[in-house]
Amino acid sequence: MKKISIVVPCYNEQESINSFYNETINMINKIKDKYEYEIIFINDGSKDKTEQVIKKLREQNEKIVLISFSRNFGKEAAIYAGLSNARR
Repeated sequence: MKKISIVVPCYNEQESINSFYNETINMINKIKDKYEYEIIFINDGSKDKTEQVIKKLREQNEKIVLISFSRNFGKEAAIYAGLSNARR
């Protein structure tokens, strides 16, 4: 079965992560018979509760991966980290 890795860089996104996740899962449910998936969230040094929100989602869904940076490195570094850690 083919696999989709969704890479999501996050910086101070605590208010929007749940909405993004719900919409993404709605779309994934339409194709889950043909594809496996993982959602890789990269917390790019957020100062809000972004990391905690993602950790709660990860408790509910084992297909969520969380990578946390110690500080903000920028979206390019976050995307690179996500792609480097995507399972093939």
